[in-house]
Amino acid sequence: MFSTKYSGLASLAVTCIATLVACTTTTPTTGPQTGAGPGAGRNVAGGAGAAAGITPTAIPSNTIAPVAIIAVDGVLALGSPLVTASFDTSGKIIAVNARPGMTVKMGDVLATLDGSALSLTLQLAQEKLVLQQVQIANSLAPATGSDLDTARAGLASAYASYNMARQGSTAQDIDSALRSWNQAKNSLYSSQLSRDSVCATNTGGKCVVAELSVKSSELGEQSAHDKYILAQQPPTADKLTQSWSSVVQSQAALAKLIANTSDEQKHIYDLQIAQANLAVERARRNFSKLKLLSPCDCR
Repeated sequence: MFSTKYSGLASLAVTCIATLVACTTTTPTTGPQTGAGPGAGRNVAGGAGAAAGITPTAIPSNTIAPVAIIAVDGVLALGSPLVTASFDTSGKIIAVNARPGMTVKMGDVLATLDGSALSLTLQLAQEKLVLQQVQIANSLAPATGSDLDTARAGLASAYASYNMARQGSTAQDIDSALRSWNQAKNSLYSSQLSRDSVCATNTGGKCVVAELSVKSSELGEQSAHDKYILAQQPPTADKLTQSWSSVVQSQAALAKLIANTSDEQKHIYDLQIAQANLAVERARRNFSKLKLLSPCDCR
C-alpha cells in the first residue's frame, strides 16, 4: 500500500494485489460522520447552508492486466553458443579493434600483437632463401672457358709444388737460404749497435723504440736460420702428404667444372632449397599468429 497527499486535503488510498484483476480506489470522508441511520456514511460539508452529502462508493480505477508467475528449475543459457577467441602466441598487445557489444564478421581483426622480432625472423629467412637460390643457380650454370683455364693452371701449380717437395732442396735453394740468414744476422747486429748508442745517452722513449727494433731483428734472424736448416734436410712425409693433398683438391675442382653437376649434388641442392622454404613458411605462420581474428559472424 502506498498513499499520496494532495494539498493537505483528502488522502487517496490505493491498494494493489498482484493476484487481483484490478486495483480499487476509495475516497474517505472529509468531514465529521454521524451514527447509523439514513444519513449514515454521508459527507457533511460545513457552512451556513443546508447539508449536501454524497454516499461514498467503491469505484473501479485503472485496470491492470493479470500477472503470470511461473516457477521452474534449470539453468540460464545463452540463445547462441559462447565462442572463445585467443592468441596462439604470447606478446605485447599493440592494438584492440573490437569493443563489447560490437558486431563482427568472421576473419575481422579483433586485436594485434607486437611483431618486431617475428618480422625480422621472417625477413632473414626470406633473404637466406634468395641467397641460396642464387648460389645454387651459379653452381648449376655451365663452366666457362675462363673457369676451366684457371682450374687447369691451379692443377699445374699443385703438381709443380709436389715435385719440388719430392726432390728436396737444391744447392741453389740452400745457398739462397744461407744468404737470407746472413742478411738477417747483419740486420740484428746493426740494430743492436744502434740500440746501445741510443740507450747510452737517452733512457726515455727513444731507447724503448730501439729495444723494440732489436726484438724484431732477433725474430727475423731466428726465422731465417730455421729456413736454412730446413733447406738442408730431405723432404718429410708430412710435407709430401700436404703437397699431394693440394694436387687432389685441384683435380677434383677441375673435374667438377668439366662434368658440371652430378645428380647426387642436384638432389642435395633440392633438399637445401626445401629446408629454406620450410623456414620461410614457419616464420610466416608465426607472424600470422600476431592477429586475433574473429572465428564467426557474431557479437
